[in-house]
Amino acid sequence: MSKKAQHASPSGIGFSLGKPRLAIPATVWKLLVILMLGLLAWIGAERYLAPDLAAVAALAVVCLGFWASAVMPEYWTALAFFLVSMITQIAPPETVFSGFETSTFWLLFAGLVLGAAIKFTELDAQVARLLMRLPFRSYGGTLAGIVAASVVLAFLVPSSIGRIMILLPVVSALAAELGFETRSNGRTGLLVAACFATFAPAFTILPANAPNMILVGMSEAQYGLRFSYFDYLLLHFPVLGLVKSGVIVALVLLFFPDRMPARRDLASAPDTPSPCRRS
Repeated sequence: MSKKAQHASPSGIGFSLGKPRLAIPATVWKLLVILMLGLLAWIGAERYLAPDLAAVAALAVVCLGFWASAVMPEYWTALAFFLVSMITQIAPPETVFSGFETSTFWLLFAGLVLGAAIKFTELDAQVARLLMRLPFRSYGGTLAGIVAASVVLAFLVPSSIGRIMILLPVVSALAAELGFETRSNGRTGLLVAACFATFAPAFTILPANAPNMILVGMSEAQYGLRFSYFDYLLLHFPVLGLVKSGVIVALVLLFFPDRMPARRDLASAPDTPSPCRRS
């Protein structure tokens, strides 16, 4: 310890002005705060709500805190939620696992499986090489093509997360094939355009995402209203679909400006390995 960092206390014992050795990690502080909030939720629910809801409120607050703060991996928190719910019997099993009975969950799960399969089989790199042969002459034209492909995919795959999991590996490989660097505005812009165009214009297509299906189900069950696919599309798609797609392209060009890198000659070297392939 240097003389500058050490000073004499009134008792003659030296102490350091540097970083304390017994510093509490940030993870411990987060864990303590989350548990304290869970205790407060238990007390508040037991006092102002039904006593049976106290455990439910505490478990919900603790799980939400773990997911928001990333104190532990998300799947651990989910497994702990089901385990605690079953051990404490705060709800019947058919209520706890009711989410697995909905078609929306399996649509999302299927999208995750398709995205993982596309990445594992390197189909994303192959599709990107095929897309490279399209006349992408400008950065704006590439953005417009990605947005158009995302909107078309909304008519075929009825899940926003599923479409994102399918499209993002392909767009990422396409950005690498076009020559955009990892942290460049061009690569970021292509990915942002794919994400927003996948779900924003899709709200104009009735079965394209879960919120639309929830709206249809609740309207029919509570008010007896039924929506027609074509009428819903004709009412919303011209403005909220087409115009919103153009706005997405314009905003990406505004916030992530870039230019198209020098185009590669794929015809002269068709067997050149893709930079997206794993070694």
